[in-house]
Amino acid sequence: MAAIFKASFGTVDLHKKYHSDRDHFLEAILIQTVQNPHKMVNLSYNIQYQIYSKSVYFYGGFMKKNIHVVGAVIIENGNILCAQRGPSKALPYKWEFPGGKIESGETPQQALIREINEEMNCKIEIGEQIEHTVYEYDFGIVHLTTFYCKLVEGKPTLTEHVSINWLSPSDLETLDWAPADIPAINKISKTLSLK
Repeated sequence: MAAIFKASFGTVDLHKKYHSDRDHFLEAILIQTVQNPHKMVNLSYNIQYQIYSKSVYFYGGFMKKNIHVVGAVIIENGNILCAQRGPSKALPYKWEFPGGKIESGETPQQALIREINEEMNCKIEIGEQIEHTVYEYDFGIVHLTTFYCKLVEGKPTLTEHVSINWLSPSDLETLDWAPADIPAINKISKTLSLK
């Protein structure tokens, strides 16, 4: 599988990164095929079928899967933490609120605490929910729930993102955001600007 994938997509060796996690390996292939759909035909029928079995991609068509994620709107000194996605991610270089997928058996709050600890090397306290947004991307249907949060230990560091920025609520709209985050941004801008 790895050899075929490298032949199709060149220098990206995702098998080495995801050798112990088949699901994440197939999802990484999905990201590459979304960005390079014409190369899907170069993948073996076995890989195409495995991707199809995960309900993510088959012969150029999509069977959308639901992806439940959480985002942290971390506020410190009146500013909000914004994080920029890397070039190898889906939605490259788009800005987002840090967070990630809700794993089986987790509440949204538990998932958010875990994700921020893993992604940003810091701990947060979670406040009220801001927004729940459902947005259909090419790669799946994202269900994003955002929460106000505050730092309780550590400072955010870059591990998965390429950049972070602290902005006032009124300046959030100056960034190029992932579409699923925009409804929360609109609500934050209106709510916090009134305070």
